[in-house]
Amino acid sequence: MLPLDLCLSGGDITDVRVRPGGLWVSGVHTTSTAEEKQSVVRMWHVVSGATVDVSVGQQPATGRGLSGGVHRWSDDGSQLVVALRDGGLAVCTVTTDKPDVVEVLAIEIIANEGSFINPVFSQVHHGVWAIRDWHDVVLLRRSVNGEWIQEQHTHSGDFAWDVDEWNGEPIFHTWNRPEMPWTYSRIHNLYDKQNVAVQQPRTSQNRRAVGFLCDANGTLNLTVIRDGRTTVIEDSSEHGGPTWGPGSRTWCFNSDASMVAYTRNENGYGSLWVRAIGNAGAPLMVGKAVHGCLSWEGNTLTAIRSGARTAPEVVSYNMMSLLLPQAMAPTKKTIAFAGDARWHNEEVKDELVEPTVIHLTDCEVVVRLYVPRNPNGVLMSWAHGGPTDQWQVSFMPRHAFWLSRGYTIAIIDYRGTTGYGRASQQRLDGQWGEGDARDIVSATRLLQAEYGYQPEHTVLVGASAGALAVLGAVVLAHDQDSLQPIAAGVVVSYPVVDLRALAQTDDPFEAHYVPRLVGAANFKDPLWGERSPHTHPRHLAHVPLLVFHGDSDTVVPLQQSETLRDAVTSVGGEVSLHVMAGEGHGFRNVHNQEVEYRLTEQFLRRFLP
Repeated sequence: MLPLDLCLSGGDITDVRVRPGGLWVSGVHTTSTAEEKQSVVRMWHVVSGATVDVSVGQQPATGRGLSGGVHRWSDDGSQLVVALRDGGLAVCTVTTDKPDVVEVLAIEIIANEGSFINPVFSQVHHGVWAIRDWHDVVLLRRSVNGEWIQEQHTHSGDFAWDVDEWNGEPIFHTWNRPEMPWTYSRIHNLYDKQNVAVQQPRTSQNRRAVGFLCDANGTLNLTVIRDGRTTVIEDSSEHGGPTWGPGSRTWCFNSDASMVAYTRNENGYGSLWVRAIGNAGAPLMVGKAVHGCLSWEGNTLTAIRSGARTAPEVVSYNMMSLLLPQAMAPTKKTIAFAGDARWHNEEVKDELVEPTVIHLTDCEVVVRLYVPRNPNGVLMSWAHGGPTDQWQVSFMPRHAFWLSRGYTIAIIDYRGTTGYGRASQQRLDGQWGEGDARDIVSATRLLQAEYGYQPEHTVLVGASAGALAVLGAVVLAHDQDSLQPIAAGVVVSYPVVDLRALAQTDDPFEAHYVPRLVGAANFKDPLWGERSPHTHPRHLAHVPLLVFHGDSDTVVPLQQSETLRDAVTSVGGEVSLHVMAGEGHGFRNVHNQEVEYRLTEQFLRRFLP
């Protein structure tokens, strides 16, 4: 069994980029302890493996998962602009006369206040473009007296991120309420088509080409404009995921904009491909696994790579092989590991398993089934959050912990899950709290029938929107057959319980999205109550509930779990609610994470055969 401290050990690398010249890769390296997080801009030499930390005077911001938006190099590699964790921007000047050496020559704070993301150097305006507070598009440049000033660019969007420069003007991803970035969004100064979602705009280093992801053809595919000609890489697989945050990079240009690299989502599995722009030649697969933070300079293509049995690692691909008469797959080199080094021990990796993809045609649901080496007879039927999201086959220590203890895990891609095209993603519109629950019931029942798992040895698991889905599944299954419950227990974290209350919070990012998902604009509509689990306490009272919630959660307030507890216990049900002090939407404190694992393990033991 994997030790708990291994699954809790801190350490992360985000926002990797190749420094112009192709010899160095930079990224934000973060180490975590129970007391604090420490981040630094770290550089790795592609050939020698030498490591250098670039001090920017303060701690840099950190990316989110496989995203970035923290730092950017100037075209000649002499300067680095960095978004700071506590607000502001810094510019570092580094050595350029010795390509194998990196030394910081000067550090300059060019902005002190505001939360900045996606800084990028401007070729035309001799300054830095950046997004401030997720809305303001600003250009920072020196005034005549040498001070840095901010010039704000007017636009009509409610949100903005991922800025770049094209023809001397800023381009960026923007959208307006009540839309979300994956329902209808625009590329300012470049692309706007009603009911089409776009993301990840960027220009090539030589400013010859510009590209972005777009789902106009029904699938999120790469569109490239070069020399006035538009090329769409038509593909049945999507080239990116939902934009829950800034700085995603699932595609990139090479230095001269003759080629692009992009990822494919294949039923949750990932792969990395390259192809020439303009439909010249066939695409070439570079490697398997989920890749993010793609960056390509010279002959070096880098990314963060992970899989079910591969902990996150920074890899570089030598693209020289593409120049051979018969192009060959580039060679891969691991230049840095994120997190605990023990994950790369072969004995530890033996506990990790690849999932089997199962298409349940009866209910149009895809399941990735993780079967441990030594199954203990308990099925954990797990719903991802979002609900507009997907858990690809990437590294998940949480799942590894339970697999090493014999629990079988079924990850259910219920309707609305991303990765299968725009139409599939929108199947949940108007059905949230019912359609997702129906898919959890159908998939779990089919798995129980096909693989012999008994309801008394099945536990439903979910967090946030995933918790709404599994709680709704218990209610729905009870309505369908009160004598045959779908599961013996439920584990939920920061659950969505009262949909009407959720839609009336002051969360600026997604509260306005809830009426579209529910399918009711008027709060007097009975759908709000019918879809909310807390209005069905007698159905939920038939299974014990283990609930975790942070007392500082502003996305799904603690009141949601308290409402669930009060409703179910009032009719004699069992609800064990554990409030995590100081935690928001997701648990960051190592001590709280340990408590969550220990209590969940005690709970699950009740259902062992």
